[in-house]
Amino acid sequence: MTLDPRAWQHVLGAEIAPDARPATHITLDSRLVNETTAFAGLRGEKAHGNDFIPAALELGAPFVLTDSDVPRAVRVPDATVALRAWARAWRDSSGASLIGVTGSAGKTTAKELIAAALGIGCTPGSLNTLNFLATYLLNEVEAHSQHVVEMGIDRIGEMDELMALINPDIGVITSVGPAHLEFFGSLETIAVEKGRILQAPAGIVSSGLAGRYPQQPSYGFDAHATHRGSELEHSDSSSTFTYAGKRVTIASPSHKVAEASVLALALAQRFGVPIDTASERLERVVIPGGRMRLERGRYTLMDDTYNANPLSVAAALETLERQRGRRIAVLGDMRELGPDARQYHREIGKIAARAVHHLIAVGNHAEDYLSGARAAGLEGLGFASADDATTALFDLLEPDDVVLVKGSRAVGLERVAEVLRARL
Repeated sequence: MTLDPRAWQHVLGAEIAPDARPATHITLDSRLVNETTAFAGLRGEKAHGNDFIPAALELGAPFVLTDSDVPRAVRVPDATVALRAWARAWRDSSGASLIGVTGSAGKTTAKELIAAALGIGCTPGSLNTLNFLATYLLNEVEAHSQHVVEMGIDRIGEMDELMALINPDIGVITSVGPAHLEFFGSLETIAVEKGRILQAPAGIVSSGLAGRYPQQPSYGFDAHATHRGSELEHSDSSSTFTYAGKRVTIASPSHKVAEASVLALALAQRFGVPIDTASERLERVVIPGGRMRLERGRYTLMDDTYNANPLSVAAALETLERQRGRRIAVLGDMRELGPDARQYHREIGKIAARAVHHLIAVGNHAEDYLSGARAAGLEGLGFASADDATTALFDLLEPDDVVLVKGSRAVGLERVAEVLRARL
């Protein structure tokens, strides 16, 4: 759509400078501004967007959404409030159909698979903040289009704000687990907060959550799932299952990815996409980087470094355990787990002991991983930094080994994966 602030002045409540022009896009990053991309000067955690207005104007921004009196200003009392109000007003008038996806783990992969199966647009990567989603609505959502929107939360009340902005037609929950416990306090609070996405006109949850959200249809491989895949088989590099009489193969050995594929097929059915078409699209999907991506060479790298919580690490270890060859896990700290963080790490250490031949733990909780592993009969190696872990890993590594790299982004294990990838 064309972003003409004068056409939306009643929503923005803005004073619009005479030299302000319509744009085709709007961004929060002044480096991305050009003569067709406007700039929104919002208050951030570390800086205020107003500080970058001169750079945006120099780059030719058609207008600047701000509370400041500057050239080409669309001047409003609060630029954040105005941006979100504009995005919601456009969402309501667009007639677009939006699918919202949330979950403690697996939401990005599920989003990508749904978008592929339906052949529709989706939010990029794991970008799911309120302000980014407001720009996505204004930049990418055309009249009567379809999109999948990732809706992640890390604080109480955030899902209510996301629902007020996105107003999805369908709400999806992939999982509920101990992620961001430092802020939510309990699993029950996480379930309640994520459950607010089910205020959408229609909802669907993974079959493991059917007991927690009993009024919602479910998807998965459990016998009680409303939308059920069957005859699931995993190989080292793929998964095959039957859905609605169709045999489907996806390029991932992960049970969670297979489950998300069932979700994608169920939604394809709902929107009238033939199962043959949807399954062919799923078979061509490349899982986003850092999310259980398998890369093979002299050894196999399982890159799952995007983030980590107990739910996602346990699932990654389950996938690793099915791999042939000597199995090595490089596990980094799981962050934001609150007062029970040490226990969560010890429990994962016990799971790792059953799944791997060698464990390398990295970060402040390395010893907690190792103590859990020792209790289950496996000795491991612990390191403070990703660089030290990389050196130890190459001392240990042999041809045909399978290496899982998994940890929260703050630990920096993507550096381990990058070095491994370069030497495949």
